[in-house]
Amino acid sequence: MIPLNFRPFNDIDNKNFKALNQSDIFYRMDIQEAKFDEIHVLDDVLISNSSGKLEWNYNTVMLSQFKGNLEAGNLGLNGMTINYIKLKKRKKEDLIFEDVKTIPFESNKFDYTYEDKFVESIQDYVYALQPLSGDIQSPVLGETSTGEVYAEFESAWLIGKDNEQYQLSYNLEVGDYEQVIPQQIIETIGNRTPYVISNGNVNYRKGNLRCMLVTDNTVDNGEIDKRAEKKQRQSIMKFLTNSKPKIYKDGSGEYMLISILGTPKLSPNNELNQQIYNIDVSFVEIGDTNTQSLIQNGLVVL
Repeated sequence: MIPLNFRPFNDIDNKNFKALNQSDIFYRMDIQEAKFDEIHVLDDVLISNSSGKLEWNYNTVMLSQFKGNLEAGNLGLNGMTINYIKLKKRKKEDLIFEDVKTIPFESNKFDYTYEDKFVESIQDYVYALQPLSGDIQSPVLGETSTGEVYAEFESAWLIGKDNEQYQLSYNLEVGDYEQVIPQQIIETIGNRTPYVISNGNVNYRKGNLRCMLVTDNTVDNGEIDKRAEKKQRQSIMKFLTNSKPKIYKDGSGEYMLISILGTPKLSPNNELNQQIYNIDVSFVEIGDTNTQSLIQNGLVVL
């Protein structure tokens, strides 16, 4: 590799380089048609040559803007055994991928299916597949393949761990999304107007919804399946009262990590002889929705 900048080129007494290129300070550097395993940026090159990897200098800032699909890691596994496939995603406008799932690789299996429930409506995502060799704690990373997916859905959804998810769509009424920013008004002697003080960094949302619970069996058969309706009521009430974090999302793009407030309420529809029920739910936002937060709250296992 050719050393860039500083003494190798502009030191008159240097016997190895006769060209005198004035390059004391770089404000910009363009790298084209290049592949690097690692780039180390320093303020000074007065260091001993070493093949070992050095610690980064945090006083140096480098902004890299790459064209095309360039991913950190090995360009190919060069015949190594593939043990896992890692699925990653990011919003199209974001730069950093988040891990979604690591799947054991089977050489005789060609189709893998994964349902990603943790997505916002009306949102473009970029998904990436990356083969891994070695063990899962310290793998050798293969070349990444990417594809774009547009997510859009209707209704409101409540989602828990594993296969716990409920679509709420019939007679759906979504209440106001309240943005809670606690404030205190302080009135002092001698001032005509008060002081308004915000409560630190506290900033979260609250909401509520009401809908009619109707099973797919009832819709498909055109008549009320009383057994299925009873089973669904018991199941959703157990889910809503288990005191565990959940994801709330709706067709407008609202998406938040929540906890259920108070006690969900079931109301029998007397016009249908109490065979169909309405449900009322209130909830409050309790955290971020990134992968690390979902892992910490028990909703995702990589």
